[in-house]
Amino acid sequence: MLFGVRLIYSILYEGWNVIDSAWNGQALGRAWYSHLSDKARDGLAYLGRYFAHANLSRTIRNDLGFHYRADLLRDPLAQVRWQTDEIMTGKRSGNTFYPFAEEIRALALFQAAVPDRVGTLWGNNATEENIREAAKQLYKAYQPVYEAFNAFANDVLVNIVKSLHPKTEKFTPPHVTKFSEMVPVLFVQEPSLEEAREMDARVSS
Repeated sequence: MLFGVRLIYSILYEGWNVIDSAWNGQALGRAWYSHLSDKARDGLAYLGRYFAHANLSRTIRNDLGFHYRADLLRDPLAQVRWQTDEIMTGKRSGNTFYPFAEEIRALALFQAAVPDRVGTLWGNNATEENIREAAKQLYKAYQPVYEAFNAFANDVLVNIVKSLHPKTEKFTPPHVTKFSEMVPVLFVQEPSLEEAREMDARVSS
């Protein structure tokens, strides 16, 4: 879930960059703004206010989502203590997982979600309840930004498509993906024991 929420915040920031560069003050925006619904205009205005100041989407995108700023991780790394420091690994480097590193990054993410909190979530005064409340804030804070983005983007796309006078045709797909049954691909496929032996034999020869 933390992986997913990092992506949501980061993609919302990148989505705003597209709007800001291709819509705001551009011919596209001037031509289509009058066609927007009130809900879409409100969404666009909300995004403008949100991204005009320091915000969680920008922090996560630049420092904790796709890239990791060392100074945000250094303090919890030095202070957090674990009962065990585990590294899970397979034969492929893509299957190496560092649970303790994920815990450090999770605490930094939670801290970013409650920047006004007195003290850090890894300090002696932090409780499990403090961490739990910060996690809830992280998982909720993106929702109004997401809703504003959808209100604007969906309206723009629908209006542009309608202006093209498209033709519609019903069809039945042969296969339908059930997203409720999908699981994220977090690890790569390991070779079977026989395949691994064959690869080792080729390398040796």
